[in-house]
Amino acid sequence: MKHRLLTLFIPLLTCSAFAKAEHSCMYRHIDDAMILNQARAPIYNRLSNGESAIVSEAMISFEKGLLRSASLADAAAFPFQLSGIPILCVDYIHMSETPSFRNSFAQGAPKLSQFHPLNIQSVKTALTAALQSDDFESMIEIATQSIEELNKEPRFNCMVRHFLESARRIAGLAPQYQVMAGSRLSAYGTKFISKKILKGHIKSLDEAARIDLLSAPVQAQNIPIVCQDVPHIPTAPNLLQP
Repeated sequence: MKHRLLTLFIPLLTCSAFAKAEHSCMYRHIDDAMILNQARAPIYNRLSNGESAIVSEAMISFEKGLLRSASLADAAAFPFQLSGIPILCVDYIHMSETPSFRNSFAQGAPKLSQFHPLNIQSVKTALTAALQSDDFESMIEIATQSIEELNKEPRFNCMVRHFLESARRIAGLAPQYQVMAGSRLSAYGTKFISKKILKGHIKSLDEAARIDLLSAPVQAQNIPIVCQDVPHIPTAPNLLQP
């Protein structure tokens, strides 16, 4: 029995090591985000007289914590990618799409009184119920409604918005990957990966909300930390077009 477990586990470790070494799609996205935040942290620190340090530290720590699960996800996705199914690679937007650095918001500083976070627990509950039912369409609707609410003041809640945009895109791609996979077993495999990633996004909303709460006073000083440190994530493209 022990030998059989090792036989199953060693290939996963090998694929995971390969994914990390090659910076496969999810790992590369998170690693690039961490590199960008490490580079921008001292600039924000100077602009805010040190008040932004707690925000930068929270973001970088958050990203470091995601790297291990990213390696495992890339390892699971790798066989499907070899078969021409771009799972995880289309899901994430390259960090090169991140806005250029600016010292201030183009629209001017928001007022701290305009900071209105979402009811994260309510959003998480709704998204989780839809995910458990494999109702990706409802996940898209829930995420879209929440994003539209946050867009009323786009200079706050930027990390929560980023994760909701990402979840919406992944939910839109999940059923397409199942169609591309074809066979029942392969389709189950792609759905399993997509659901695991979506579950991680839902779980991460708590930390995203904490980062937004920490960053709001800095953003109210007309410093666009977080908001200009993540790329906009469009809705899922149609991969099934002939």
